[in-house]
Amino acid sequence: MMKSFLILVLTFYVFIFKFAHAQQVSSSSSGLGLALSVGVEVAHFYVSPINAILQQHGLPEVPETVIYPAGTIADPVTSRFWGDAHVGVFAVQRSNNQYETHYSGHVFNANLFGLLLHKHHFRLCPGLGFGFLDAHLLLRSKTDNPVTIDDAVTNLSGSRELVVKYMDYLNPQIFTSLGLDRDEHYLLGLRAGYRIGLNRPHWQLENGNSLANAPTASAKGLYAELEFIIQ
Repeated sequence: MMKSFLILVLTFYVFIFKFAHAQQVSSSSSGLGLALSVGVEVAHFYVSPINAILQQHGLPEVPETVIYPAGTIADPVTSRFWGDAHVGVFAVQRSNNQYETHYSGHVFNANLFGLLLHKHHFRLCPGLGFGFLDAHLLLRSKTDNPVTIDDAVTNLSGSRELVVKYMDYLNPQIFTSLGLDRDEHYLLGLRAGYRIGLNRPHWQLENGNSLANAPTASAKGLYAELEFIIQ
């Protein structure tokens, strides 16, 4: 049911994207006809349930706040209505004397914005998006050369990978931009919002096998991004 809803919403955004792009092309022949951006995003992830398990067994906890690169392809952000497709990729590592924890994943969302305020080169656009978050957790032992029989039995060398996929979310947000040149082909953008988690899937093994008593995960959390835009 949730996957069907995801496909429906993304299809809707594709049509909105094409419609807004057609409007822009018909009204102006200058510029790229679309907008590309790169930026740095900071986001808060809901990792309390899995951190409780990691702490219980002496493994490094996953950070709640992560900074990572992000990119966007969009209709020109100077349009009255415009849509974009936004993706970010993150990877962090923590370690202690015995274990390493590698936490990684990606965030994808499609968004629709409408112009609320335009004064000089400043624009304010509220928006609503839909997307999903996938996360991977690699747990690795650092005891590769046991010196006692106890080390060999209790501190097993090797690794284990856990995953949680398709954490769906809605993300109401605010986007602001400031034109850096007269024709606004170059802009500085700032977006901020909140991911509202729509489901709570369980952590599972990388091969897809479920685990008894596995903690749940959610995409909910605040985020903000500073980006440079060319259009």
